[in-house]
Amino acid sequence: MEQQQQHQQPPTLPTDPLLEVIARSDDVVTTVVRCAAVSKPLRRAILDPGFRRRLGLRAAATGGFDPDLVTSVSYRVRLRADIDGTRFNHVIVHPAAAGSVRFDANLLRSYNPASSREALLVLRRDHERRGFVELLVCNAVTGQSTPLPRMDLHLASSGRTRADVYCPALLSTGGGGSSFELLVMYGHSRMDPQHWETQIFSSEAAGWGAARRIHLPQGVQIEEATFTAPAVIERTVHWLCNSRGQQPMAILALHAEAAQGTVIQLPQELLASLGGSHAMSRPENNLILAATAEGKRLSLVVAEKFVISVWTLLPVPDEGSSSSSSGWSREVVVKRREIGRELQLAAAVDAYQPIRFEVFGERSGTVLFWMQEIGLVQLNLGTKKVELLWKGSSRDSRGGKAFLHEVDLGSLLQRMKAF
Repeated sequence: MEQQQQHQQPPTLPTDPLLEVIARSDDVVTTVVRCAAVSKPLRRAILDPGFRRRLGLRAAATGGFDPDLVTSVSYRVRLRADIDGTRFNHVIVHPAAAGSVRFDANLLRSYNPASSREALLVLRRDHERRGFVELLVCNAVTGQSTPLPRMDLHLASSGRTRADVYCPALLSTGGGGSSFELLVMYGHSRMDPQHWETQIFSSEAAGWGAARRIHLPQGVQIEEATFTAPAVIERTVHWLCNSRGQQPMAILALHAEAAQGTVIQLPQELLASLGGSHAMSRPENNLILAATAEGKRLSLVVAEKFVISVWTLLPVPDEGSSSSSSGWSREVVVKRREIGRELQLAAAVDAYQPIRFEVFGERSGTVLFWMQEIGLVQLNLGTKKVELLWKGSSRDSRGGKAFLHEVDLGSLLQRMKAF
């Protein structure tokens, strides 16, 4: 009898309640990977389309975003002068025990973060005297870094590579970041300021595609881009750019394959709602391009005088115009005084400090921004939860950069299915 009991298998729980526990776990990404590795029946259930529908219901409760798809946040801050008077950058990963992140944060000491999407981060290093830009794409989950072949941008005569190259845009990612397409737009020559071209790097082809000259409607001119991150809606890239017209800013929308560009005007009431005259409160600092939860429509996250809001583009066809004629809907996410209460700031007025947006996570609905004299703040648009990640003054955060390590769980499950 004792021998039979020793060989008796332990009781197993039904699959369905186990899947419900996994879907509701605080760290769903790590839980999915671990459970799929220890049990073949559970792995099959996790890879079944029914489990994805269960995750979809979970995201629906937070406006279609899943905040748990952010595995960590990395940021670089400029600390005060050392004993010898030299300044240095310090790279921080939050939370510090983020075991799923294998990104070499020391790269941020010599490269500047240019843009990010899901698990991938694009790093950039300008060689201004030689007139070219060095790009490196890093996978925060696997730790793999892909140096991109040098592009002949013909920038040597200008000596200003930052003004000539827009923020690179990750058009697509696949297999948890194992494959990607990266679009770069650049000014071809200072002799012809309206000669702009794009090239697309494909990791699968391991090279750059042909250069495409951008076509713009009659009378539309491209001005210098701001340094805010681009937003990708299907195969169209959106950049926030400066304008010489009546409005200080506009949105440049560019279709990747057609190289056809249009200009989307910002609503006057949005610009009027921006507050502050401090340098950190320049209009472009108070905006960041985003996408709706389903990834089909363009949005703007805006720091207004009293609230953080989301403005969503509602297309209205207008074929006879050189600019896109559109309507915008506005939704208040959180009142700024509530941010002060959530962060337990000393005075309510602190919540109205100037803001500089950094990055938006399209899977999680998480946005990062620096708040002057407060530090680096994380806000989730779905849950409305606010968290202070790093406390410091504007002097420390000047030149600071922050970005998200985000996972596309659907892509990760698809990759697991292939093995």
